[in-house]
Order: sequence, then structure tokens, then C-alpha cells
Amino acid sequence: MIYFIHSQFGSKFQKSSINLLIKIAKKLKKKFKIIIIDHLSKNNFQLADNINSISSNHEYREFSNWESGLIYLRDKKPNLYNSQQFEGLVVSNDSVLQHRPFDIAKLDSFIEGVKSSISQKIPTLFGDVSEIKSSPPYFNESRVSKYVSTYIFFFNKTGCKLLKSFINKNVNKIFCKNNENNSVLSNIGLVNNSKNYYQYLERWLYKKNLSDKWYLHQALNHKNFDFLKLKFKSIVLEHYLSQSFVEKKGVLLDWNKFYKRDAFYYKINFYIKTINYEIFSIYKYILFKFFNYFK
Repeated sequence: MIYFIHSQFGSKFQKSSINLLIKIAKKLKKKFKIIIIDHLSKNNFQLADNINSISSNHEYREFSNWESGLIYLRDKKPNLYNSQQFEGLVVSNDSVLQHRPFDIAKLDSFIEGVKSSISQKIPTLFGDVSEIKSSPPYFNESRVSKYVSTYIFFFNKTGCKLLKSFINKNVNKIFCKNNENNSVLSNIGLVNNSKNYYQYLERWLYKKNLSDKWYLHQALNHKNFDFLKLKFKSIVLEHYLSQSFVEKKGVLLDWNKFYKRDAFYYKINFYIKTINYEIFSIYKYILFKFFNYFK
């Protein structure tokens, strides 16, 4: 059985989210339970026999929602991770239906990656592995150069046993000023090499940046300060999640290894190059014959 915990911000994408998660479960040919967590919801209620909706706070954005989902599962199923039926946990948020939507190739590759993760005995965190190319942070003296992007990801059974929490409250140690003339986000106590890392996050979120930036990149001011402060925290927690998992001897499994569309494009590109080469060879042969004819 596969469990899903899905974070949403309002019910706009709820139906589409549930349909996608059910599709994943059916492609995996697994029984499933879905927990929808929404900080805008004030009550817990059942949507269907195997789908529940619960409320949450918004202190750490989607990480607060996932933490509420994790606590809910542990309260309802204290021995869940030791159950023979339990095979893993899919974690997701609304991004899978907005700026990172699934196409068929992406869905199929996600299914293949989850299947591979389930078969692994070693604790595995599967997802879209990204790289921090400049100024990677250090948590507890361990450098984080790669991390799983947290729009949708999967813990296998042994991986779930390493997952104690989605939140490290040291992320609250943040120096911030918010007024008309001086809005600053920095000095998160969870990170050791603070200066470079803060500069990296600032460029990603709100400082002038020509290319590599967040899709909602915007200049920091007193009006959007609270919004960007929450996002600032959630990015640190995203990086910390992968680092702490690896530090506990878990492994990150990269979704891109299963992305058949990449292999398809590679083959097409190879065939195009081959055809171009053949055409060029024929062209050279014709020219050779032409000039020899008039000698």
C-alpha cells in the first residue's frame, strides 16, 4: 500500500490533485490512502473511503502541511512503517499542477522511479535531484551540493523510518528587518557558511538575477516581506531535508535517470546527426563524380 500526503493552498487544484495521485496509484497497481492538507481549511473531514482532508498551520508553508500529515498518519497508524502492507510515502504540493505539470513521459518515469525505490532495501528518497552549483550550504559541517526538489517525491519503506520530521525549528533563527527603507532576510541559524548561502538565496528569490531564479522572483519590499520570508525558510528546509536524509545513510535517487523522454530525444538527435552525415557523404560523392567527369 502507498500513502500520499499532499499539501494544497486552497481547494482550486484539489480535484486535479486527487485525480493525479489516484492515477499514480493505479499505474503502480497499489492500494492507497491520500491525506490532503490545507492550511485554509478549519476542519478535518473525509472526502472518500481512502481520502481524508485535514487542516494545518502555515508557519513553514508546505512543510507545515506535510508535518501535519505525518503527525496525522502516526496518530492513526502508530506501527505503519512496520506493517507488511506499507511500501512507501509519496509527498507532493500544488506545484505539480501549476509550473511543474506532468506530461505522459514524466508520469511514466516517476512510476518507474517509485517502483525502483520500493525494491531497494537501502533507505531511498526518490525525486527530481537538483544541484546547488554555487555556494552550497553546510548543515552540521556537511556540505549539500544535491537535493530533491520537493514538488513531488517518494520515501520507500526504510526511508520513511529515517524521516522523523519535515521541520527543523532552527530555521526560525532569522535576522530580519522590515520597513519602508530596509528589508533584509539573512542569518538562518541552521546554516554554517551563512554569507555565501544567503547571497545564493537572495539572488534566487529577489535580487537582480539574469537567468537562474525562482519562477516568482520579485524585488523584496515591505509589502511582500512576510511572503518571501516564508519562502526563504521553506527553501532552507528543502535543502536540509535531503542533507539530513543522506547524513543518516539514506540515498537520493534521481528521477531523471528514468526519464524516457530524454532517451527518446537522444535517439532522435542521434538519428538526425546520422542522416545529416549520410546526406553530406552522398553530397561529397556527387561532387567528386561531377568534378572527375569534367577532368
